[in-house]
Amino acid sequence: MYSRTKGGDRMRLITGTSAKELWNIGGELCELKGTAVPDGLGYTYANAEYQLRAEVEKNPGGVYSRRDELVNVSRKDIVVHSITAKFRFEGCEFDAYVQASGWVHESTGAWQNLVSGVRARCESVRTSSGAAPFAALWNRQTNRGIAFHLLADGAWQINITRVLTSDGRAYAEVEMGLDGRDMAIRLQPGEKFELPEILFYDIRNRVDLDCYKLHDYCNARWPRRELPVVFNSWLYRFSDLSVDSMLACVPVAQKIGCEYFVIDAGWFGKSANWGESIGDWTENENSAFCGRMIEVAEAVRAHSMKFGLWFEIESALGSSDAVKTHPEHFIEYEGGYFLDFASSAACEYMLDVLSSQIKKYGIEFIKFDFNADLCYDKYHSAFTRYYAGYRAFMRELRRRHPEVYCQNCASGGQRMNLTNLADFDSYWFSDDQSPHTGLDIIKNTLKRLPPQAFERWACIQSLKDVRTYSRPNAEKLISTDSSTWESIIGIQESWLRAFLTGGGYGFSCDLTKLSDSAVDMLSRFATEFKEKRAFWNTASCRILIDSENVIALQYSDKALSDIVIVVYIKTILQRSVQIFPALDIAAEYIMPDGEILSAEAIDEDGIFVPVASNQAEGNRHARILTIKKKN
Repeated sequence: MYSRTKGGDRMRLITGTSAKELWNIGGELCELKGTAVPDGLGYTYANAEYQLRAEVEKNPGGVYSRRDELVNVSRKDIVVHSITAKFRFEGCEFDAYVQASGWVHESTGAWQNLVSGVRARCESVRTSSGAAPFAALWNRQTNRGIAFHLLADGAWQINITRVLTSDGRAYAEVEMGLDGRDMAIRLQPGEKFELPEILFYDIRNRVDLDCYKLHDYCNARWPRRELPVVFNSWLYRFSDLSVDSMLACVPVAQKIGCEYFVIDAGWFGKSANWGESIGDWTENENSAFCGRMIEVAEAVRAHSMKFGLWFEIESALGSSDAVKTHPEHFIEYEGGYFLDFASSAACEYMLDVLSSQIKKYGIEFIKFDFNADLCYDKYHSAFTRYYAGYRAFMRELRRRHPEVYCQNCASGGQRMNLTNLADFDSYWFSDDQSPHTGLDIIKNTLKRLPPQAFERWACIQSLKDVRTYSRPNAEKLISTDSSTWESIIGIQESWLRAFLTGGGYGFSCDLTKLSDSAVDMLSRFATEFKEKRAFWNTASCRILIDSENVIALQYSDKALSDIVIVVYIKTILQRSVQIFPALDIAAEYIMPDGEILSAEAIDEDGIFVPVASNQAEGNRHARILTIKKKN
């Protein structure tokens, strides 16, 4: 889809090096004319007013990074109303892939025939609200494609267009960058402006878009801290918190391997309704813990766990003491208030608020939530000024409190993107905590984030004395099938273990409602996870099967020496599922039963995973297979 010069070092767009083929810029500026000059792996263009440079870097594993910079080379201020980076590809038969993203519908993607154009954009400061900053282009003639990831730090847009030229030829154009609506960025003489970075790479697999390449790249660039096991209070009783209820969960959390114990929304403010207290981050003396939360924190530490707390620092209500006392620190928008991260004074104010609570309660985990959209930037910078302050804020917070694990939540995954990997340890991937629909969200999110980037959550209870066909007094696990426990489902142990496999994980439920046998099972699972945690911390993932009834994921190290295959089987009318894992074709592998097979034999015959009968395990069960390369 692009050509390389001899030696394979310089990427050269196949349609040439016209400046208009590399960028689109709008404002009271000189028109883009002429060609861009090849410069290393990138290109440079200049006129009397501004200079544009696209610097391209090839990274190990075939992932390219494109960084674009605009410089005012004139003697007067210039104002930029829109600026995007462009890629052009010869041909007329393409498909485009984009993902929508909304509350409990994160990472919903599909391929579309590129008849005319496909667009994804986000106008909110929550940079995955509405869509994910990710796309792919597939050439139906060559059966190859290219994936794009926009490292968005502001409102953004991605446009994929099939263009017809005046002489009747067609090409595909991929354009991405800041959303220019209401943008007016003023640059003084000599001032530079950096566009959002773009990652891109070849793909030959339409199912998972060769996401393992991205995972390996991310694990090298943004290594994760040790993956945790977490308890979170939200889907226990939501904001109905009490000292006694939390203290009852603490010893069970320790038994099932939890390392962090996190109190979610409802602990703060003055009102019994936490939604009326956003902005005042001090403990509620009249409701919830009634000023006794320190007792919970101390009990957590006494059980060898770390204490965590939920904050929504970017939002506030007009009735809050914070807004009344410091209105200058907030931006008003559609009846709500938002902390102005472009203001250093506002950032310092919030750093002091957080530091005070971290010190008071010994906080070592913060779940940062953000439940509102801000869609108007008073600085007309597509929120780039907001995010410059936000990044500086997070760096300073982590400098002051390096011990704190920082989790990013925004009504679920509305801020779940690559950019935040630099400042956050993980994401709350969705408020939909069903182990069924949640699996679909995870599977699709793996196309644009590494498996280490988010925890998987078990929201479960034990149900005893269930009369099944084969057992008069069976014990079952039930789970929420939604974000609220309004809908519940049964869950097989094999499915639960498989659902929690692949990275860090946690529990958000009433732990006292787990039976002794469930606690024992989860304790063993935690031991197994921690023994293999070094592997999970750096594993990449491939989607081997993504059908209506079967999902199969392969986790492996870069050398394909250690492989874990997780097969999720829904309702299916067959005796086995055949899978073809990615292997080192020159190696031999030790199979789960101890048999040694060559990679060539496995590649030829596949691996057959048995499907349980409905009477034996029921619908929706799973299998986990481990195979290792023979030394």
